[in-house]
Amino acid sequence: MKIRIMKLVVYFLIGGCFGVLVGRAVKPKPIISPLSEVQPTPTPSVLRWNDEIRVLFPKDKAGTMIRICIAETLGRDGKYAIHWEDDGTYSYGWCQINSIHKPVRMNDFEWREYLEDPKNHALETYRIYLSQGFSAWINSYQKVK
Repeated sequence: MKIRIMKLVVYFLIGGCFGVLVGRAVKPKPIISPLSEVQPTPTPSVLRWNDEIRVLFPKDKAGTMIRICIAETLGRDGKYAIHWEDDGTYSYGWCQINSIHKPVRMNDFEWREYLEDPKNHALETYRIYLSQGFSAWINSYQKVK
């Protein structure tokens, strides 16, 4: 048995080396299957802020939160909407998230840039909603309920 395996190894090595020397190295044939054909790569979909709200919030609360956000920004392009509060803080973005929620490690520019991403904005909105409910946006909530 060992001799047979050694003969196969020697034959393979000599055949492979000889093929390389004469320019005809044995190349493995590619496996052809329907899956190996070139397929277009799907472009990742970027959800809008309201779609991100729908993903995170319970179905019965998502619509209310979206209406609150529209009321907060008065229908303007909420991505850059900023409202300065009397206490020196500011509310920013689609859902007017107050700067008191800004992590200590972030400066104001980083916080606003973070909130400009629809997914991050929705995550922060949801985090605030879980801790305070709609009362964090009490004025707008009273208008839309």
